[in-house]
Amino acid sequence: MKTVLSLSLLLSLACAGGRERDVETPREGAASSGGESGREVRLGCLRVDEDEVEREARRIPGDGSLREKKQHVMLGLVVDALAQWYEVSVEDEEVDAAVEHIRRSNGLSPEQMREALFAQGLDLTSFRGVLKRQILSTKVFAAGLGNVEGRDPEAIEERDVERFLAGAAERLREVHVEERDGRCVEAWPTVSLASLGFEGNAQIDDATLRTVAREAMGAEVLPLGPDGHVPMRVIEAWRGAYLDRGHLAARVTGPSPEGLTSPRVEIREGPAFTFGRASIRVRQGEDETSPEEDEELEAWARGVPAAPTGAFERGAANAWLEGVRDAAQARWGERVVVIPDLDLREAEGRANLRAMVILPE
Repeated sequence: MKTVLSLSLLLSLACAGGRERDVETPREGAASSGGESGREVRLGCLRVDEDEVEREARRIPGDGSLREKKQHVMLGLVVDALAQWYEVSVEDEEVDAAVEHIRRSNGLSPEQMREALFAQGLDLTSFRGVLKRQILSTKVFAAGLGNVEGRDPEAIEERDVERFLAGAAERLREVHVEERDGRCVEAWPTVSLASLGFEGNAQIDDATLRTVAREAMGAEVLPLGPDGHVPMRVIEAWRGAYLDRGHLAARVTGPSPEGLTSPRVEIREGPAFTFGRASIRVRQGEDETSPEEDEELEAWARGVPAAPTGAFERGAANAWLEGVRDAAQARWGERVVVIPDLDLREAEGRANLRAMVILPE
């Protein structure tokens, strides 16, 4: 699944409200949240009056039906709940990069971009809002279907997203909520670390993986949230343990709410990686080059720390990327942005480090 959709698809999303999906529209709740209708939808601790859902739906431009637009609003609420569970967010810099990527990939000048948006009843501010929502949704789907369910993010299809959101929406509607210290708390099912078993792990034993989870959560039990799985911080901690051992492609799946008497977590460790080639690209406005193609950049790159070699180590990779950033900011100022990337060649067991240096225009 790509991080950024094409301009035409994003305009369709913004102006048509998306196509209908199998997620229920608001239904009557047990109590009023203060709106005129007296009906509300509950998604965990989130309670939204149906009138407010309809008002938000009517703000979506385009010819889609009101029911479709209400579905679109509801999907956004489910994504927001999952984003909190996964502890993911979108920074302004990510939206800036997405706007620029879409403009370039569609071959538009900044003025042509504005004209294309205006033709669809949008301005740049509202379009940035659409992009932010799309990036957040992509992060949520990558976390839930990629990191949690072990799916290849590039192979995620729309029906996978629909199933995933429908399941999360149902769990959010059904979870018991209670008030603690004046705030709403969702009482998700839990699984004890003592009962948790692992499959597929040869490099790290069960006891160590339980210790990693205990340190990540600071507790002996793990909640199973709206996706039916353990918190993302635990999954990332497990992946981090493999990352520290050079296993960059480790995937963690489960456990599911079924069979919690003997829950199992499946781990696909993947091969151990060694450092491959390290490369730097420098971009300013429309121009992009590399030290190999520019003598001045080549002279600058000689001041960058040597790229790491041998078995992959996270600390060594981060140290090189920080060295690129420090050298770039020393040369071009604090406004320089360095975007890291890791090109994994699993068949070869190589991890190629890449750094894109973005210079201010």
